[in-house]
Order: sequence, then C-alpha cells, then structure tokens
Amino acid sequence: QEQVLEIGAGRLAGTRLEAPFFGVVISLDKRLGDDIKPFESIGLIADPTQLQVEATVLEGDIDRIALDQPVKVILDAFPLSEFSGKITQVGTKPTLWQGKMAFPVIIRFNEPNAVPRAIRMGADVSITTRLSANALFVPTKSIFTEGNRKFVEVYDGGKIARINVETGISNKTQTEIIQGLEEGTVVRVP
Repeated sequence: QEQVLEIGAGRLAGTRLEAPFFGVVISLDKRLGDDIKPFESIGLIADPTQLQVEATVLEGDIDRIALDQPVKVILDAFPLSEFSGKITQVGTKPTLWQGKMAFPVIIRFNEPNAVPRAIRMGADVSITTRLSANALFVPTKSIFTEGNRKFVEVYDGGKIARINVETGISNKTQTEIIQGLEEGTVVRVP
C-alpha cells in the first residue's frame, strides 16, 4: 500500500503546472477536470513589473512607425495622467482588426514605476510621427479646400477675404501653415 501511495504521489507531482515567472493570472481557459493536451494553453499570466501597451496600427500608416519612436499613453482608468513611452516592437504580419488590416505595435513606458499597475486596460495612444519646431498652427476646421487650392478666411477691413495657404503636418484639431499666413493673423473658424 505504501508503494501505491508513492506512485500516486509521484504522478500527482508530475501534474503540477508552474509558471516560468512570478505574475498574476489574468485569464483561465480551462477548468478543474478539463482534459488538457500537451502544449495546449490553459490561460494567461502577466508580469506586472513589465507593463507594456499593445496598440494596433492600420496597414496604411505602418510605414510611418519605427522602433524607439516616442509615444504618449493615456490609460482609460487614469484619464488625467499622460505617460510617455517608446515603440519597442512592430509586428511583421498584418491581422484583421475591425474590418481592416493592421499591425500590432508594442510600447514600453519610459518610467515604468510611475505607471499604475493595471492589466488588460484600454488606452489612448498617440504616436509622434513628425515634429515641427516653431510652427504656425491654425484650427484644422478653419482650412477650406477648393479643387487643389487650400485657403483660410480672414477679416480684412470688415470684409472676409480668402488667403491661399500651404499646409504641413496636421492632427485632428490643428494644422501647420507653411506659407500664406503670419503669426497673429486672425482666421475665421466656421
């Protein structure tokens, strides 16, 4: 009977699963009593000391992404805090994401100790693709397009005048003006 107990104890010890690192279990795909095949995933473990963000970049924008590019991250649970980081990995194969082809991009924080220890949280990510120093910007919605011509409307002697402009980099709210306006000019915003 002791021999049977020893054999049973040895088999039981052989069924114990141990993670390759200390961490937090963030999901389990299997339950007690489920059959598990060799090399089959049973869940996910995260190391909260190695926080990173996985972002998705659409295929049309991937040529503007590079390693070590600066990134700003705002975590959904901490909307008043902005964290800086950089791109440490760019996927090599696109996957289908929201009906479009996109690449996964991994971002590491510059100051990981300042980031709250949160796992599987949503985030807004801004990747700096171009910088322009000492640039003149106007609200994007103040720029009109007519054919190939871009212009803004300004007040000139009580009347509205159209001024042709050449634009540079832009985001959702502001657009750089390369030529056509000087600092201090008041533009009409519809």
